[in-house]
Amino acid sequence: MIHSDPQLKARPQLLDQGKLSSNCPIPHKTLFSICDEMLQDIPKMLVTSASLVTEGIMSRLAKVSQESAPSYKFIVNATLTPGNETLETSSTRSSMSAYWDTEKDGSWTYLGSANAGEELIHAVVVIHWIYCS
Repeated sequence: MIHSDPQLKARPQLLDQGKLSSNCPIPHKTLFSICDEMLQDIPKMLVTSASLVTEGIMSRLAKVSQESAPSYKFIVNATLTPGNETLETSSTRSSMSAYWDTEKDGSWTYLGSANAGEELIHAVVVIHWIYCS
């Protein structure tokens, strides 16, 4: 299910992956807020860098997870694509496959767009969590 605000052209969207994200150790609302914050910071970055986005998200995840998910490790992947097309018509394609414990491990995907000066930047952020006993 994709959630979006039709009044904001560059409003981030959340792609809920159903069962894959149902075991998330951090509330989806918190993940969405973390990604939303980072995407809104893109126009402030002199050079739009996916590594700045992933490092920013990871830093925020580390703070949040210390209390709510200390037994988890996280992996953050970000793909930033410039273009004037909408996310729905963008030609970017991505896929992920994993061999893990579906009861404790999972992933969550965030889709969003932000204006960076004259350019529209699309972001696909995937957060994976892996339980460590």
